[in-house]
Amino acid sequence: MQTIELIIPIFEEEKSIKIFVDQLIDLDINKDFKVCLTFVMDPGNDSSEDLLAQISLDTKNIIQIKTVLMKSRIGQANCIFVGLSLSKADAVIIIDVDLQDPIELIPFLIEKWKEGFDVILPRRRNNKFNFYLIPSQIFYFLINVFSLNQIPRNVGDFRLIDKKVVQSIVNKKPTKPFLRGDTKYRKYKSFIFDFKRKKREVGETRYANNFMRLKVALNALINYSFFFQFTLLLNISYLIIDIYMSKKILSTTFSIFLMTISLVMAILSFSIILFNYLKNKKDTKNFLIERIIN
Repeated sequence: MQTIELIIPIFEEEKSIKIFVDQLIDLDINKDFKVCLTFVMDPGNDSSEDLLAQISLDTKNIIQIKTVLMKSRIGQANCIFVGLSLSKADAVIIIDVDLQDPIELIPFLIEKWKEGFDVILPRRRNNKFNFYLIPSQIFYFLINVFSLNQIPRNVGDFRLIDKKVVQSIVNKKPTKPFLRGDTKYRKYKSFIFDFKRKKREVGETRYANNFMRLKVALNALINYSFFFQFTLLLNISYLIIDIYMSKKILSTTFSIFLMTISLVMAILSFSIILFNYLKNKKDTKNFLIERIIN
């Protein structure tokens, strides 16, 4: 029997866990597949670990639940990567526990996988214009302009990926895991469909604050595109043309503006790349697992 594994990154989600598991059991998808849940947990101050241990005991004859407790907090993207690294399933579904990504879509994801698709991507449908989505649209525009791997817009981490895709991501051993960038969409047979994301009804988000979104975006632009490399090249090219060849092809004001922007981006790029390099060994050590509870 084939195995479907749900990888669920969590941090202080005790209010959502039981509702999530109960709704998943109600789907009754484990009659055709061996379904297992792997919660990869950043250590927190709530009772999520104890709750998962109790739920695992109560449902051991219905569904297999595993909890991977990290030694220190590593963040959502890294928790997902740890889950993928440990997975031996035929297919993996990444999903949050907050119920915003509809659990009822899981059977459809599995059905498309059975049809032969390696990557199934639910795409968030936004019927109304929201100003808070502008930064994310700018991010997608920039990374797709300067990247060889086109990342689908409005697609989060919620997805199903085949085991060969999982293995390719794990083998890459990214220092800054970014699932949306690590998935080689052109290499594998992909299927995208639209869905409406729900509002969060239980608990509060612990991962997606504005600072963490900015940090993820910067890491993605540096590690998964040529954006900063392009600004550095632009700056060098402009200096050669404008200074050494003494050809004033642009107005003075625009020249100063262009040089300032490109210099700032180049310095920022170099600083972050250097910081990531020096921090790499420390980050690897922080991926240590405290314990695994089956």
